[in-house]
Amino acid sequence: MKFVIVTFVCIICVNALSEKEQWSTFKQNHGKKYKNIVEENYRFSVFQNNLREINEHNERYRNGETTYFLGVNKFADRTSTEFKSMFKNHKVNLPKSEKIKSHELPKEVKTATSVDWRSKGFVMPVRDQGDCGNSWPFAAAAAYESQLAFHKNITVQLSTQQFIDCAVPFGEECNISGDIMTGFAYGSIRKTSIVPESEYPFVGAQSVCRANLSKGIVNNAYMFVSESTEITLEYNIGRFGPMASTINADCIQLYAGGIFSNSSCPNTLDDINFALLNVGYDTSSDGIDYWILKNSFGTDWGEEGYLRLKKGTEELGIPLLNGSPEILED
Repeated sequence: MKFVIVTFVCIICVNALSEKEQWSTFKQNHGKKYKNIVEENYRFSVFQNNLREINEHNERYRNGETTYFLGVNKFADRTSTEFKSMFKNHKVNLPKSEKIKSHELPKEVKTATSVDWRSKGFVMPVRDQGDCGNSWPFAAAAAYESQLAFHKNITVQLSTQQFIDCAVPFGEECNISGDIMTGFAYGSIRKTSIVPESEYPFVGAQSVCRANLSKGIVNNAYMFVSESTEITLEYNIGRFGPMASTINADCIQLYAGGIFSNSSCPNTLDDINFALLNVGYDTSSDGIDYWILKNSFGTDWGEEGYLRLKKGTEELGIPLLNGSPEILED
């Protein structure tokens, strides 16, 4: 909560600056460079429109009319249409295989009041996917990492680049089509080892697959798919550890903190276009239940790279498709 208060106070201070001053700071903070003055002027106009949206929304936040606030981040020079287009190749596709299974809920479900697997050391640091248009390689790698820590007490960052290069046909650059199941199918159905990040670092573009599978850490996982209810998701995360969750990310472009809740954002399966790592859930001091989601936009987005999403109202389609690799014992 202290982080949220400090962040929002900082946003208020920034808003006291002129738009030109904020634009200059934005470009410097995010290393923004434009090919010519025409493009820069256009980007500045987009930035101004986003500033107005931020200020209007945050006035509602101050008045207690909404539970989250917005801020300037690396996406503040993009229109909402451009932001949405980043995720156009996210394709929900559940492969049919004997290696997909679901854990049935017990007749009497008992769950902890809160779970945060970060406190157990089962969650690796937040990544930044940069201009890579698809999130599923990052969510899949994060899920493998957390399950590896959960089952075998091994903490290591795994290669997102391996998923980008090897899990789909070459030639799709970094806007590769797929979803979290694409990543899990690559590791589970195809019986492929996943190598450490240090052996196969992220470069932000697709290349020919060059994974040295002899360096692999994970090579015996099954896919585990959660059923489409938040009750099931709560039970599975509490019982089996962090899971990859999928949402409609169209509305989180300028999210800066608080508990996201927006009933106007579509939440059907057709709207799903983004994947994150669900590391737990909790309840705020004013009684709002929420999920804790690790994003891959870097630590300067949201709450140090995390999104808190209201729990119990199917926000952004959160219960519709969740999955995890289940690491088998040797």
